[in-house]
Amino acid sequence: MMKLNKQTKKVCVLAVVLALLIALMWFLLTDRKVSDAQNGQKTKEDPMIETGVVVFETLEENIAGFEYIHADGTYNLILKDGAWIVKEDPQFPVEPYVAGGVAYSLQKFIAKEIVEENAKDISKYGLEEPFVKTIVHFTDGTTVEFRIGSKVQGSDSYYVKIGDSNNVYEVEGLRCASLMYKKEDLISRVMQEVSVDDIQSVDFANANGEYFRVEHDAENLYEPWHLTKPFAWKVNEELVTDKLLRFLVFVEAEEYVTDKTEAEMGLTNPSATVTVTTYDGKVHKYYVGKVAESNSTAYIKVDGVRYPALADSSIIQLTNLTKFDIIDKYIATADYDNIKTAVVTGETNINLNYTGLKLNGKTISEETAIKLYSDMCELEVDSEGTSVSGSPALTMQFTFENNEVRTYKIYRQDAYFYAITMDGKTFFKIKQRDFVNWIDLLNQYL
Repeated sequence: MMKLNKQTKKVCVLAVVLALLIALMWFLLTDRKVSDAQNGQKTKEDPMIETGVVVFETLEENIAGFEYIHADGTYNLILKDGAWIVKEDPQFPVEPYVAGGVAYSLQKFIAKEIVEENAKDISKYGLEEPFVKTIVHFTDGTTVEFRIGSKVQGSDSYYVKIGDSNNVYEVEGLRCASLMYKKEDLISRVMQEVSVDDIQSVDFANANGEYFRVEHDAENLYEPWHLTKPFAWKVNEELVTDKLLRFLVFVEAEEYVTDKTEAEMGLTNPSATVTVTTYDGKVHKYYVGKVAESNSTAYIKVDGVRYPALADSSIIQLTNLTKFDIIDKYIATADYDNIKTAVVTGETNINLNYTGLKLNGKTISEETAIKLYSDMCELEVDSEGTSVSGSPALTMQFTFENNEVRTYKIYRQDAYFYAITMDGKTFFKIKQRDFVNWIDLLNQYL
């Protein structure tokens, strides 16, 4: 009886060990699958995965260029100074995925099957005069020719011949696509791409004589954008984004234009000129011409891009942009906590010393000082003017904690408006009623 129990125990131990081994093998296999997926191995979701025969393979770093030979021309994609360019048009930007896509597909070029070995008549596969020939140039000076022939009937695959061999392969169309590029496929339509956070300043000018500069203060999280030329003024961030910045961060060509002169496109005297300076010191400059005949596109030119292009006509909105469209409409350009004095001279003489709590030398409460200045902050510019005449009725001068001084001149423009000038050329209007109400409020405390 004891002997039987020992045998039973041995069987149980062996069963347990076997179960552990099976569990260990299952774990290792599963872990390997997960590891492979995490390390970028091909999965079922990868459109390039297919069963078949590896008919060519190389390393990406061994590739120096591609020569695409089509019936309508030859285009060369070459590696120069670490960047891919189209040899025939080096100033065109190259789509970033193009070269990498071709190189990736050649690391293991897989055919679905060998259709015919050492074919005697390759013309029946469209390979004698192929749809496209692509010659791959390698860094060691050697080349390999890929011929893409006819499409396989009832399939999206193509007949392919590689090098001197007359073996004919059937290759998935997706894999062949990168070997059939034309110039328009190689050229990027992105003429300019820059992040808003990278922009340090934007200089804007148009044919109407409008000019201004907005600058970005990366340390000011609440009010990062300000007008700095031709005068200092706070901008409305939503307006500056909607009416200016959105046209600058991503400039895309719908079509490059090579058959018109710049004069014909309105680019010799552009409707708008925009200069974007980024924090790394780079300058991006582009020009807006006139609306194209279709009215759905407009001509643009970007420095560094060889040809002008047609872009969505919404960009033409820049041609009529003014500083008034993007500024904050309040006269005050800082919190009243930052002001030291507000001095008004002329028809009315007022000296508001906010930090010293004095109004024309008379002591006032902090509550009164805040009210007087905050009411002034509520004054809004109403519209942009064109000219002023005569002498100013009032001069307003504000001194801030950082000792910055801002001076505004107030003119009696007509029965309804005063004009505020900053640079002697540009002025905005405010409603006389609102301004008089503020002056009357000040006089109540004198």
